[in-house]
Amino acid sequence: MYIERKQQLAIIVIAAVLLFTAGHRVALWKSSPKDSPVDVNQLVTEGSTREISVHVTGAVQRPGVYSFPGQARVMDAVEKAVPLAAADMQGINLARLLKDGEKIEIPEKAEAVQSPKVSSGVKTVTPAGPARVNINRAGVRELESLPGLGPALAQRVINYRENKGLFTSEEEIKNVPGIGEKKYEQIKGRITVNQ
Repeated sequence: MYIERKQQLAIIVIAAVLLFTAGHRVALWKSSPKDSPVDVNQLVTEGSTREISVHVTGAVQRPGVYSFPGQARVMDAVEKAVPLAAADMQGINLARLLKDGEKIEIPEKAEAVQSPKVSSGVKTVTPAGPARVNINRAGVRELESLPGLGPALAQRVINYRENKGLFTSEEEIKNVPGIGEKKYEQIKGRITVNQ
């Protein structure tokens, strides 16, 4: 009887050790990194899941605020807003990634802006001299019409506008690389930010 009790005690101790070992292994397996939600989240990039909103205005059929996934591009926003036939897409970088909260303004072509309007069967008289170029809306061709601005400088004006935001004054164009005081004096009577 005594031996049997000793054997029973040994069996209980062995069973307890086995249960403890099994429980410990299960706990380790459950807490292993492969099952961690952090690793799953790391597989999905933050940029592709984050939603952004942009405001599209100007020469479009449906101006307004549109939401996109983080990896959307300017062309996605332009397509949603449906550009008008008069829209000047030359100065817009359609391949650029959108930024949350930005405003995309689609300018009209120069000929559409400057065409005379007819009211009550009478043509309005266009003022003498060249029209001022709105440096916040103009495309490459329009900017090239300014004295001393070639294609490269015109593109720099557009790049500056896209990266730094719209010009708040005509003088701010002097911040564009290649346009100093001398060049500004040549064009200051031909540019505006308020049209």
